[in-house]
Amino acid sequence: MCFCLCRSFQAVAEKSYFGALTKEKFSDIVVLVTDRRTESEQPKMKKKCYLYTRVSTAAQIEGYSLEAQTEKLRGYAAYRELEIAGEYCDAGKSGRSIKGRPVFQQMLDDIVCEKDGVSFVLVFKLSRFGRNAADVLKSMQLLTDCEVDLVCVEDVIVVDGSHEPLVTPEQWHFVRMKRERHKGRSKKTEEPERISLLSGLVKCPKCGSGMIAKKNKSINHNHGGYYKTLYYYGCNNNRKCNGRVCDFSHTYNQEKVDGAVFEIVSGLTMLSVFRERVLHHLENTDVMDRLETELKKLRKTIRSEEMKKRKLGEDLDNLDFLDDDYDKDYEKLQGEIDRVYDRIEKAEAEMERKMKKLSAAKQGTQAADRIKRLLEHMGKLYGHMSCEERRKMYRFFIERIEVYPEHPDGKIIKSIAFRFPVFYGEEDLKEDKAPDEQVVFTLDCGELGLTASEAKATYAQIRKYVSEKFGAKVSSLYIAQVKRKYGLDLGKNYNVSKKTNARVPVCPKDKEGFIVDALKHYKMLDTDVEMKEQGDL
Repeated sequence: MCFCLCRSFQAVAEKSYFGALTKEKFSDIVVLVTDRRTESEQPKMKKKCYLYTRVSTAAQIEGYSLEAQTEKLRGYAAYRELEIAGEYCDAGKSGRSIKGRPVFQQMLDDIVCEKDGVSFVLVFKLSRFGRNAADVLKSMQLLTDCEVDLVCVEDVIVVDGSHEPLVTPEQWHFVRMKRERHKGRSKKTEEPERISLLSGLVKCPKCGSGMIAKKNKSINHNHGGYYKTLYYYGCNNNRKCNGRVCDFSHTYNQEKVDGAVFEIVSGLTMLSVFRERVLHHLENTDVMDRLETELKKLRKTIRSEEMKKRKLGEDLDNLDFLDDDYDKDYEKLQGEIDRVYDRIEKAEAEMERKMKKLSAAKQGTQAADRIKRLLEHMGKLYGHMSCEERRKMYRFFIERIEVYPEHPDGKIIKSIAFRFPVFYGEEDLKEDKAPDEQVVFTLDCGELGLTASEAKATYAQIRKYVSEKFGAKVSSLYIAQVKRKYGLDLGKNYNVSKKTNARVPVCPKDKEGFIVDALKHYKMLDTDVEMKEQGDL
C-alpha cells in the first residue's frame, strides 16, 4: 500500500509540484493510494466511488455535520469527475469499533462483493473512517485487496510514497524553470517595512470578502519622478487574476481607514455600549455564586457517571462467554461504557475551566481591567510599535470591519466586530494558547459620527466647500499657506518652481477665513480655534 499527498490544488502554489500546473482550486486533501493497476488495465469509462460519512457525538456534529461532510465529498467527486455509486452514513455511531457501525460494514461487504465496481471510497477526514488503529488497518487491508483507493478530503497528512505521476517530467521541469525566472519579482523595494494593518479585516460591502492592499503611484510629468504613493483597501474578488467575480471597484484610502479605526478603538472605554456589553459581563458581582452552584452540579454529575461506569463494568464481567448473544451484549455494554467515559471527560474539562475562572475571581484578577488598560494606553503604545506589532494587536481583538459603499457625509466605518479573548488565573500566556472565554460584541459606528480621519479633506474637497458656501475660489497654494500657518501637516511639495525669484501670491484675509471655516468643518482644526493675525503665510 502506498501513500501520497495532493496539497492545495490552486494556481501557482508556493511549493506544490501539482498546484503549479492547474487553475482549479480545491481544499487540502490526502489520498491514500492503493491502486496498482497499469494504465492499460484502467477502464476508459467514468470511475465510481462510495461516500462515507459519520458523526459520533453532539460535540462532533458542530462543524462536521453530516450535511457538511456530504457536501464536501460530493464537491470533490464532481471535481475529480467520479460517479457516486452509493452514499453510506452512520449517524451517531462511535468510531471505536467496526461492529458498532452497521452501515460501514455494509459498505465493506458491497466492496468485497464488487456490487458497483467502485475505485474509490471518499471520507471527510481519516477520523471519520475510524479511531481504532487496528480496525482502520484492517479496513485498509480490505480496500487494498479489492484495489480500492481511500480519499480523505479534509486531512493534511504528509506521508512519503510513490504513485502514478500527475504531470509529465517535461511539464514539471518547464514550470520550475519559469518559477525560477519570476521568483524575485514580488520583492518589495519601496517601504519594505510597511504593512497594511487591516488587510483581510476590512470586508467588501458587496461580496463580504476581505479587502486587500492596493497602491497608486503616479508619474510627475512636470518635474520628473513620482508623486507620493497612495495606498488603498480594495476588494480581493475584484482583481483581474481572481476573475473579477465581484464588481465593487471602489477603494478606501488606507490612511483614513487606519486612522478612523484607531480613533474608535482608543475611545472605546468611554462608550456606554462597551461598558454594558464587555465590562459588565466580566465584572458581574454574582459570578462567584453562580460558579459555585455550577461546580456543585458538575461534581454531582461526575459522581453519578462514575457509579454508572462501575455498574456497567460489573455487568460486563458477569457476561456468560458461552452465551449465543455474548458478542451482541458485549458490544452493547462496551458502547454504553464508552459514552459514560465521554460524558465524564467533558464534565471534568468543564469543571477545570470553571475552577480556574472562580480562582481568578476570588483573587481579584479581573479580565476587564486588562482590557481597559490595553485600550486606555493604546495611544501611548501605538507610537512605539512596528507595523507588524500593530497588525497583530488589531487581529488580537478585532474580528471584522464593515464599511459603507459610499456615504454622503464621508463616513467610512460602518461597524466593528470585537472579539476580546479572556484568560483566567494565568499571567504568562503562550501565543498559541486558546482563551478560556471570548467576549464578543459589534459596535455600530454609524451612531458615533465622523472621526477626524474620516472627515479629513483633500484640497479638491476644501475648494468645493468654499465655493458652495461662500461662492469664492481658492487655490491649492492658498490652502497650503493656511494649513502651514495653523500648524497642519502639508507633506512633500512635488511641484516646486525652478525659478529662484518667482513671485508667490499671498492668501487674502477673507479667503483665509473661508479656508479656516472649511478646515473646522472637516475636523482638521478644532472649532474653538480663532483667526490668527496676518503674518507670514
